[in-house]
Amino acid sequence: MVNLLLIEDSEADAKLVRKCLSEAGRPDFVVKRVDRLSAALGHLEEETPDVILLDLSLPDSLWYQTFEALRDKTAHIPIVILTGTRHETHPAETIRHGAQDYLIKGEMEPRTFTRTILHAIERQKAQNDLRGLNSKIQRNLTEGEKLIRFSQAINAAGQFEELSKLLEITIPNLFQMETFSLFLIEEETRVLKLLSHNHAEWKDLKSPFVIPEDDGLMWHAVKLGNPIHLDRFSMSRFASRAERKRYEKDSAVILPLTAKNIPLGVLNLNDPLEQGLSESNLANIIRVSHHLSLAIYNMNLLRRIENLTVTDELTQIHNRRYLWQGLYREMEAYERHRRPFSILMIDLDHFKRVNDLYGHTAGDRVLKKTSEFLAAQLRSVDFLCRFGGEEFIAVLSDTSGESALNLAERIRRNYAAQKILIDKDRVLNMTISVGVAECSKKEKVTDLIDRADHSLYEAKKSGRNRCSFKKII
Repeated sequence: MVNLLLIEDSEADAKLVRKCLSEAGRPDFVVKRVDRLSAALGHLEEETPDVILLDLSLPDSLWYQTFEALRDKTAHIPIVILTGTRHETHPAETIRHGAQDYLIKGEMEPRTFTRTILHAIERQKAQNDLRGLNSKIQRNLTEGEKLIRFSQAINAAGQFEELSKLLEITIPNLFQMETFSLFLIEEETRVLKLLSHNHAEWKDLKSPFVIPEDDGLMWHAVKLGNPIHLDRFSMSRFASRAERKRYEKDSAVILPLTAKNIPLGVLNLNDPLEQGLSESNLANIIRVSHHLSLAIYNMNLLRRIENLTVTDELTQIHNRRYLWQGLYREMEAYERHRRPFSILMIDLDHFKRVNDLYGHTAGDRVLKKTSEFLAAQLRSVDFLCRFGGEEFIAVLSDTSGESALNLAERIRRNYAAQKILIDKDRVLNMTISVGVAECSKKEKVTDLIDRADHSLYEAKKSGRNRCSFKKII
């Protein structure tokens, strides 16, 4: 029996949850629903559910404050966030602070829904068990049992954010380390990017912490392919002057993470004791690093597979399939919050001439350069897709038609001002035409696309290198 507390003020969304459970054939799920935060807190004083399904927007509480108020009372209960759109930032923020997962209401499929709930319960149980290593359980467990539980927990983590949280609460105590950090290799840029750590001086980083390929200690370990153990890091050739003072007494273990002969990252561990690590502890660390490497490899593989289904092969931006998914999410968000959004349908002027005069290789280069240019003009909450041929569509969240038109004009001018290198001797000046459409009423996705297409036609008819927008009255 799974006792589920549903905190949701929308009757329609509550029915959707019950429908998913019914269609999944899960009579063992018992759902109790409340529609306010105050009612939820009262319920939790009397009963302890197995899992909480939470809508962040409630009549008596909003967004992150809703999650924080609950989290203070339910640190041991898994919370899964219900959200209306993938582009809302609040669900991601709650996951960074302890929520197990989130579900998008318009995309809930019965089996996926129940699997997400059950995995959240399993992960929370694993995390609760691992926290217990710091109290009475820790004193009773053997080193081998600790390592087995840790390996099980990292294998249960399905996303990198989950893995990061898990390492923060387990690594320091598991190996009695003062500090640790995990960096992953980004294949395209060849940098080490920080994923997880407990360094106080890195707590408030404003931008991603990356280390370009160099002759430093971590990249040296990657190239060497073997762990490096330094009894006194400050005395090594890798320590800078500032680091020699800061880490004067620290010993360090640097473990390159590799699976199937593919370098994946580096795990750094620091011990404040001058004598460093025992041989048995070092052996345990190396053993765990192999499990961690395999978990990271599997996560990378899963992410690549997911990306292939929604990525255009030539331009490496989103494809038409992702466009439809994204537009349905935006439409659902509009119906819920009544915030307009807009789309830009962008077409390369006289693109056929490029293929005819310079060949399809040159045409492909123009498409790639154009997609890179367009993507750089958008915000992180917006997304760009290749619609087909030389047409692109940009979806602009929380953007009126007038604001979208202003952006389209700026993009058009900047694009016309640049030169596109098609080979080492030739550059092209290209222009674009843009059709703008705003979603400010309930309509079909296909109707919105048709209106953008009509605006694009008007821009072309007016002489190309134009933007066109007609507001619906």
